[in-house]
Amino acid sequence: MRRTVAARAAVPLITAVALSGCASARPPEPHAAAVSPSAATSPSAAARPAQPARVALGPLTEDQLWSARLGVADLPGGAVVEPSPVPQPWAGFDQAAAASPGCAPVVAALTEEPRARARAVYVIGNNTFGNRTTVDLGAFAPGEVPARFDALAAAVRDGCRELKVPTGAGNRTIRVREVAFQDAGVPAVAFALDSPTGAVASAGGFSTVVLYAAVGDNRILFELGDDTAKSPALRADIVRAQIRKATERTAPPATATAG
Repeated sequence: MRRTVAARAAVPLITAVALSGCASARPPEPHAAAVSPSAATSPSAAARPAQPARVALGPLTEDQLWSARLGVADLPGGAVVEPSPVPQPWAGFDQAAAASPGCAPVVAALTEEPRARARAVYVIGNNTFGNRTTVDLGAFAPGEVPARFDALAAAVRDGCRELKVPTGAGNRTIRVREVAFQDAGVPAVAFALDSPTGAVASAGGFSTVVLYAAVGDNRILFELGDDTAKSPALRADIVRAQIRKATERTAPPATATAG
């Protein structure tokens, strides 16, 4: 089902902040192992592979973005696809960007408003946090995505280490760390947001892993969150399959430009 959305996007980090100090009403559920492309610590500059060439693909329409999503047939057996509404704007992120200028591109990636958008949740296995990957495909004006990507990559790698996000209970410090992800096929940067509180079924905080992939004038934002103790990690197979579908099924018979 297609739906038109205009509100600002936000990732499960909001869930982490909202859950701070709250206990889960449900018993712990088994956590399915993820195919992890991530590392526990930020990769060194020497270990980072060169970014792939930029894809020459103009802004997609909303219909094209919806058709570029993975379907059940593209996912592992037993998976389901759920529609995902866009969360409402939250002023705390704007205040966090002002308080932590080096993290402003990270905040922008979490809250940006595409000119066209399609969002869904891919549920792989039991319907738990760690098995739910939110995918947000968005189209922007020509030239915007490369600029946004470059700013985000620089912030994650060199300048943004923590965000102080205002909440009703005072500032919440969110740690930001780069996560390794190789062979996305397009320019991509991944990072984790670690909150000291918000755990649902285990001791410790809540972590959200985010990957921002630049597909010409479009971007794909992948988000997965879970208790920090469970080491949430995006599934490489799902990420790569989604990027392939967005590029191969919607791109004109064109080319790539070095970038």
